[in-house]
Amino acid sequence: HPQADSGFLPGLKAFSLRPLQLWLRDHLNLSPYGMSACLQRGRHLSWAQNGEGTAQRACMLRSGQGTPAGARVVMLRKASRQTLARSSPRLAGAHVCIHRCSDSFIYLLSPLRSVSIERCRRTVLVLGPVETHVTVHGCEDVTVVVACRRLVASACSACTFHLLTPCRPLLVSAPSGDTGITLAPYHTHYPLLEEHMARAGLAAVPNRWDQPLCLGGPEADGTNGKCYRLLPPSELHLLTVPFAIAGGTTSEVPGGLPGAYERALAARDQSVQAWQQTMRYANLTRQAQR
Repeated sequence: HPQADSGFLPGLKAFSLRPLQLWLRDHLNLSPYGMSACLQRGRHLSWAQNGEGTAQRACMLRSGQGTPAGARVVMLRKASRQTLARSSPRLAGAHVCIHRCSDSFIYLLSPLRSVSIERCRRTVLVLGPVETHVTVHGCEDVTVVVACRRLVASACSACTFHLLTPCRPLLVSAPSGDTGITLAPYHTHYPLLEEHMARAGLAAVPNRWDQPLCLGGPEADGTNGKCYRLLPPSELHLLTVPFAIAGGTTSEVPGGLPGAYERALAARDQSVQAWQQTMRYANLTRQAQR
């Protein structure tokens, strides 16, 4: 009888611990809609990829037919020296896993359910708004640009996160605290961005990108060390999405940039304009202008 096998005691309306543990161990299985199931039974995606030299094409999978809408998974693995850009109904609302990619530029410009980024190197990821969380683990020299509910980064080094998030980023670092994490404001836009943010339940304010919680490093122990740095305003450059996307009205960064960054960009633009004007009236030959 199932109740007896599970250790249920009708008289007490409770369970005996040991039989219950054994019963659970015997009856629990991997999720039929999780990452493992996607690897074993997922369908290959034939998205266009642009690579160069010794580029390795990415392995791209999605959940099979019959997967509930809230459990759909898209996996992107082992892209190397690739540029991948996609805005697709297959991505909208999906759990996305990006694994072991290197030397690549990846643009996934759809509203996403969650994103997991693991063991990537020297890669730039520009993501659509993420309804729940973005987890980044074991990555090196990776730049992530995303609006999300929360970011969690662990065991990462030399990574930069451009964030729009209502929750404080969670940074889990080594005891030495030497992770080289840089936090910066969200600095890009594309035409459908605000529409996608609304679908993901995100707004431009509040934005706590610069108020992280540090675990495991010197700051968490109350010492003077920090597990992160804030990007200096002089180092910020706006990111332009180099692809045309139909529809939408977003033409600027939602909520704008923090004041110090706005002023730094304005000063840089003025310097460029002044230099161009100087060159225009300097009567230099074309060869000298080069």
